[in-house]
Amino acid sequence: MTENKLDKFFQESGIDRSLSLVSYSQNNITGLILNSQGFINNEKNIFLAGTDVVPEYRKRGIFTNLYKFNEENLCKNKYQKYYLKVLQQNKTAIDLYKKNGFSISREISVMKCLNPIQTSNNNDIKIVPPFSEFDYSDIKHCLLIKPSFEHSEYILRKYEEKYNVAIILYKNKISAFCVFSLDNGNLIQLGYNNIYDLKKILIFLTNKYNNIIAKNIDNKYIDLIEMLSSIGFIEIFRQYEMIKDIQL
Repeated sequence: MTENKLDKFFQESGIDRSLSLVSYSQNNITGLILNSQGFINNEKNIFLAGTDVVPEYRKRGIFTNLYKFNEENLCKNKYQKYYLKVLQQNKTAIDLYKKNGFSISREISVMKCLNPIQTSNNNDIKIVPPFSEFDYSDIKHCLLIKPSFEHSEYILRKYEEKYNVAIILYKNKISAFCVFSLDNGNLIQLGYNNIYDLKKILIFLTNKYNNIIAKNIDNKYIDLIEMLSSIGFIEIFRQYEMIKDIQL
């Protein structure tokens, strides 16, 4: 991974370097834990954005030792919940996280638009410029699709220049909205009163950008997943979101 791509990953995931850990052996990196912090329901929470152990150093207890030190640090700083995502087929990692006190909280899908529907009917779609002016109190009446931790408002506000919002109004109220990445059009946050208005917005974005990704769609939103499939999105993989209460 290049330095630019690494910086982009750090920003998109809201990684806090002061809360992340790296282990060394004779000046060589052997493992790491990357954490992001934020607030959910006024609770001070943490998200495990990434972890790895260099292949030749695996099965030496490096992750276990890193994680133990990591959790002690989180307890000391009074974080309340710890979140992470893991691929469903990664049984080894799932078992390891369960061993460390995590449990599965929900099932989420990552989808990609490979066959967009062509349209020119976008006259009622408005772009909110810039994202910093988007007021979340204007969407309280909408069905809000629960975002993943790294797509929470707290994280997005740290890098407001990277996002924008497309909306449709009905009787001067937002009937659908989508926060999207200015870089690639990826869908960050979604909400609606009228799912057909959201569909218009997403078709507009898939015509504007290539190969848009909808990350971390909770599988309980069946109507949304069916709508995404109807406009050219396909599921590329599934994950579990896991959560752990941090013992203070």
